[in-house]
Amino acid sequence: MFKINKGLCLLSLILILLIVIPSSFAHENATEVMIDDDSSNPIESINGDAEIIKDTSKDYYFNASAADDSGNGSKDNPYKYLTADRIKANANIYLANGVYNLDKVKSIEQVNFIGSDANSTIIKYNGIAFKVSNTMTLTNLTIRDATIMNYATFNATNTIFAYGSGRSQDMYGNNYGGAIYCPNSGAATVVIKNCTFLENYAEYGGAIYMNGGSID
Repeated sequence: MFKINKGLCLLSLILILLIVIPSSFAHENATEVMIDDDSSNPIESINGDAEIIKDTSKDYYFNASAADDSGNGSKDNPYKYLTADRIKANANIYLANGVYNLDKVKSIEQVNFIGSDANSTIIKYNGIAFKVSNTMTLTNLTIRDATIMNYATFNATNTIFAYGSGRSQDMYGNNYGGAIYCPNSGAATVVIKNCTFLENYAEYGGAIYMNGGSID
């Protein structure tokens, strides 16, 4: 009969495991698991989905009928004026009925504008009002005298686009895209649902001009 030394067997087993499974492999594998499990960044996890943004982003409220502009943008104490600086990335902008004169052009990164009524909630700006670099959604409002320049994803539902005059693009001064202008960007996407285009103007694309991309 052979007498087995339990201590030597255990030591041999540990040495075999160290040879077969290098420590570098275990470390790399653990790192991969940590990366796959990291969902701490809400902007990355939503991946541009406008509906999910509505549930996870910051809400700002505006009321053109407010007595003054001393509000902080909360539901109970809204802003009076819609300024470009108050339109934050990854935000929902809720607008009470009224006329909002945007002060300057604004680059948009995942923003939803939600009006109270398409006929009575009006954003005005003379020229290119918004440049969409990620995702922009409009719901229940009017865009007046303004043009949307879209490089990425633009969605509009129950929205009125009125009197936009497009953007001068070539040496002859021709205008492109009276209400919505998608320049040289094959990735541009436009989705329009139950919208009205009223007396917009451009030599090319009186309502919408798209140079590549997709429109629904």
